[in-house]
Amino acid sequence: MNQIDNTIPQAFSLHDIVSLFLRKKWHFMLPFLVIFGLVATYAMVATPEYRSEARILIEPKGRAPGDAASVASFTEHRIQIISEQIKQRENMLQLIKDYDLYHELSINSLDKAILKLDEAIEMSPVNTELVDPTTGRVRESTIAFQLAFEYTDPEIAKSVT
Repeated sequence: MNQIDNTIPQAFSLHDIVSLFLRKKWHFMLPFLVIFGLVATYAMVATPEYRSEARILIEPKGRAPGDAASVASFTEHRIQIISEQIKQRENMLQLIKDYDLYHELSINSLDKAILKLDEAIEMSPVNTELVDPTTGRVRESTIAFQLAFEYTDPEIAKSVT
């Protein structure tokens, strides 16, 4: 005959949990120590990167304030022109020479230094919601752009931006 066990299982007491942790402490400590060691090593070995940002507002001159579509079109066109001017090879070479950027790369290959500079420069539009006075509709419009530069020396990053 099979007998059914009607005993109620007991809950773990604090003593049971502590003794379990003390018996299995290396199961908890080893992953923690490995991850902590890897993070500490990365923090000491990694080269710091500093980011300098500038927000540039585009203000059209000679435009009627009510002409929202024209202002938005002008702003987007102006941002495109400025972006192309910044990314021109001659301007990038001048930045590399003026600020002695990527010295080790520019000695061997200016093309690699230019590619590195291109990767370090980031441009992104700044959008806002404007109300068109003629229609009363809210529309998103680009009013400025943000220019950012990342480099290992904070003073040079600030100067370049």
